[in-house]
Amino acid sequence: MGFLTRCKRLFSFAFLLQNRNTLFSFFMKSFLILFEKQHPFSVFKDYFEDLLKSPVYFFVTLINFFGNLAMFIPIGFFSALLFRNATLKRSAIIGFGMSTFIEFAQYFIMRNTAVDDIILNTLGAAIGYMLFAVCNYLRRKRYGEKI
Repeated sequence: MGFLTRCKRLFSFAFLLQNRNTLFSFFMKSFLILFEKQHPFSVFKDYFEDLLKSPVYFFVTLINFFGNLAMFIPIGFFSALLFRNATLKRSAIIGFGMSTFIEFAQYFIMRNTAVDDIILNTLGAAIGYMLFAVCNYLRRKRYGEKI
């Protein structure tokens, strides 16, 4: 290990020791932010209140609400195509897992996290599976059971 590497490590360690209180408070604040809006359906209540405020809030709220749904419709549709024995439960679990991962990652980049986003994204994946089921039914009706 070279002299510069040792100096860098020593400086980094000294910096961490000096700022340990700042780092601790940063992580504690981050932890509290993660659980700030974690009451299920609290964002839905905010959506409803925003719908009544003004046309601008109404438009933004609708985009946010339907955007969370529409973003995961392809996840449900293509996860049903991926598995031979596709079920609504399997597509919903895949959507739930991906949405939870996204919300967890958003926490570490200091973005807003909400349980309601997970609910909406999982619902979007379920809608995607239902869309797959309708398309599969129409395909089988037109071309027969085996294609």
